[in-house]
Amino acid sequence: MLSGGLQMINYFSLQQLVAFYETSTLSRASAQLHISQPTITRTMKKIEEEFRVPLFNRTKNSIKLNENGVLAAKLAEKIINQTDEMINTVRALDKSTRTISLGSCARVPISDLINRMAMFYPETSISSEVKGVSDLLDCLENNTYQMIILPFEPASSNLITKNIGEEHLKFCIPKSHHFANKKTLSFEEMDGQSMLFYQNGFWEELIHEKMPNSHFLVQNERYSFHELIESSILPFFISEAFLPAKSDNRLKDRVIIPISNPEVHVSYYLVCKKENKNRFSVLFY
Repeated sequence: MLSGGLQMINYFSLQQLVAFYETSTLSRASAQLHISQPTITRTMKKIEEEFRVPLFNRTKNSIKLNENGVLAAKLAEKIINQTDEMINTVRALDKSTRTISLGSCARVPISDLINRMAMFYPETSISSEVKGVSDLLDCLENNTYQMIILPFEPASSNLITKNIGEEHLKFCIPKSHHFANKKTLSFEEMDGQSMLFYQNGFWEELIHEKMPNSHFLVQNERYSFHELIESSILPFFISEAFLPAKSDNRLKDRVIIPISNPEVHVSYYLVCKKENKNRFSVLFY
């Protein structure tokens, strides 16, 4: 019981009042909420009884909100928004305790990390996706991700970091290629070549910047990329993470040549906010 003897008006009744305020007629309000007009008519009467003041101006064929009713509808809209925010906030908290969201600048470091996370957090669902570096930092800040993987160590006192590995990009070219006998190759030397490319986060932006005159046949699915390797003579990029097993014959007619540009040597860092330090301590120490 509320003060003054008012009963609590339920959420759905408030929705009907707001719908009537927004649409101006009972018929349109009932259509918007997918309920019958008699139902919304009874609700308006009950709400008025609860307030114990007139909320409507009535004639034989119409009903309109008076000044009291307009104020009640505006306040009801605020209550609905606050209620929705409360529910979403509580649900988000519950989800965050049962789900770990991971964002990464590249595909390579994700697999091993998820295996470790699954071992330490067996009851928790783990989601991951690849995004641009600036997006990753923004998403960590707004708690879209609990952890991110960056190709550098961020300088912030609000974050904790751990080096989780390296990746070194190389060219993989056919043995018949005119550069096949070189010990190293630069982006500048290969610029203008048509190449296969496995979509891999921040590497894509770097490679397009360094090889602006090249054309890339981009694949975002690993199996399809490996299929193309077998049937194509186009060069492509490779790293330790993508080297096939020694028994795999896909590279028998190719040579792997290190890239001389320093940007191809990357250290990956796992990053989270200090406020989550205790929850993820096993991953950082």
